[in-house]
Amino acid sequence: MLIYITLLETEDERNRFINAYEKYKPYVIRYALSILQNDNQAEDAVHEAFVALILNKDKYLSKMCPEMHPLIVYITDQ
Repeated sequence: MLIYITLLETEDERNRFINAYEKYKPYVIRYALSILQNDNQAEDAVHEAFVALILNKDKYLSKMCPEMHPLIVYITDQ
């Protein structure tokens, strides 16, 4: 995941991403596990969701914290 963080241009973007990752990863892992019933697949789904967050940083990293939780769950579900 650290390699992807380098794609973020500003310190503010990096901080927002790291905060979102640390705060929401446990919830998203549980959600993915409840659907996929497989640890490796759940980890992959969560990884892809956070990569999507970085690749669409202009759209997603501007969201306020209360909006981030359902957003990252939605991205994981895709």
